[in-house]
Amino acid sequence: MKMIMVAMMLAGSVVVAEMKDRSSTTCIIIHHSATDSGSVEAFRRFHVEVNKWEDIGYHFVITNGKGGPDGEIQIGRPMRFIGAHAPGRNQVSIGICLVGNGAFTQKQKDALVGYLSQLCRMYKLSPTKETIQGHHEECPGKGLNLGEVIAEVKKRM
Repeated sequence: MKMIMVAMMLAGSVVVAEMKDRSSTTCIIIHHSATDSGSVEAFRRFHVEVNKWEDIGYHFVITNGKGGPDGEIQIGRPMRFIGAHAPGRNQVSIGICLVGNGAFTQKQKDALVGYLSQLCRMYKLSPTKETIQGHHEECPGKGLNLGEVIAEVKKRM
């Protein structure tokens, strides 16, 4: 596994981080922020300054209109690097976080389905409950039916 040094801006300072390359992608893990608002930069700041991680844990954040335009897909940790969002699955997964706490907008859901379709094509994944997973039992929350999301992704492929 190759490691690379990455320089990024955080709160006006250059931060240098050492991150490892992901060697494969077998699943995409869906999270929710458990916050009413947020953006990729807000979560990056928290993950780096509070959690002391190298970067934001998620590869993507989908905003709800409170921290970014509703349904906007914001880029977090570069996809080539192992995330910090799902212990035991980080090495082979992409992490997507929906901003919200169990309730998501239709624009967020549409953006998620559209982007999942692209990622499944890119990584040659068949959309199933094994390849598109929730982080755990309560995440991404009751406001998102992953079975319905997977069915919609299948239709778009």
